[in-house]
Amino acid sequence: MHNLYLILVPGIIFQSVLIGGGYASGREIMEYVARFGGNGMFVILLAGLLFSLFLFLAFEFARVNKSYDYRSWARQLLGRFSYLFDILFLVMAVIVIAIMVSIAGNTLHSQAGISYFLATSLVIVPVFIISFFGVEWIIRYKFVGTILLYAAFIYFFVAILSQSSFQYQPLSFAPIEKAWIISSIIYVGYNLAVIPACLFTVSTLNTKKQIWLASIFGGLLATIPMALLYFILVNNQALLHEPLPLLTVLKNHLNETALSLYYVVLVWTLIETTVGLTHAIIESTDKSLATQTKKHLTGLQRAFFAVLIASGAVWLAQVGIIDLIANYYSIMAWGFIALFALPLLYRAPKLIAS
Repeated sequence: MHNLYLILVPGIIFQSVLIGGGYASGREIMEYVARFGGNGMFVILLAGLLFSLFLFLAFEFARVNKSYDYRSWARQLLGRFSYLFDILFLVMAVIVIAIMVSIAGNTLHSQAGISYFLATSLVIVPVFIISFFGVEWIIRYKFVGTILLYAAFIYFFVAILSQSSFQYQPLSFAPIEKAWIISSIIYVGYNLAVIPACLFTVSTLNTKKQIWLASIFGGLLATIPMALLYFILVNNQALLHEPLPLLTVLKNHLNETALSLYYVVLVWTLIETTVGLTHAIIESTDKSLATQTKKHLTGLQRAFFAVLIASGAVWLAQVGIIDLIANYYSIMAWGFIALFALPLLYRAPKLIAS
């Protein structure tokens, strides 16, 4: 039973960091999946396979080299060019954190009437508390979050598709097209940034079989909610230009209780993503500090560091820097493909066969 728990943890952490505001709001699903109609199912399938593949390669590389924080892992993978990955990861992490906190603030302010300051505090205060108590609390929080997310998404799926007001049209399929293949690759590409935030979970896995099982489970866990949202959103292409497509559908078909559940799930997933990315930065910093001074960060120092990162990201979003950089999301996706995917694929034969 303990071995099963260890195998499940990496996938749960991966899913919980991956499913942030863009995913839980339905925005990413419309942009990268549902816009292709029936072919969106192939996007989901390809994304799931790619996630599992790169989870395995990254986790196995970490296990073989005993590199469980993103900085030492990148040094092993890229050598003297690892600083490029360091810059790319930090930039992407700050952008994602800023977007997470801003989504919470703007959504709860505009939809639930909560002040922007209070709404952002609903993310930042839990980040402080969870970071203070450390890894065990992070894992427990994400376990609960995974159960909550799946329960909510399954409820939304069943409740909406059973509504008489919901008109579900048969899906049409087109021949294989370059557009949806590229869309899947870009979506997976920029989400590769999530994997380094999960490396700390691999330290308890001892065999390649465990790595394979954890990677397959992680790919499934990340794409099943995607499929549920896809079937809710795919028949309404007008949602393509909505900032919060899932919320629009819930308002049209479900009651206030469902909306309250959605707000809880949205904030919970935003906290999960923020905690996961700040933890990756803090863990790497702590290892560098310990190497130089033989001292580790205390729980309080970790908590304040996490809040500093999150608050700094929010400030950057307020002054417009995040919007400027976020326009280059697809460029950063290709950056992760170049600095993450391709080096791992180069080592894939050895990692798989060894």
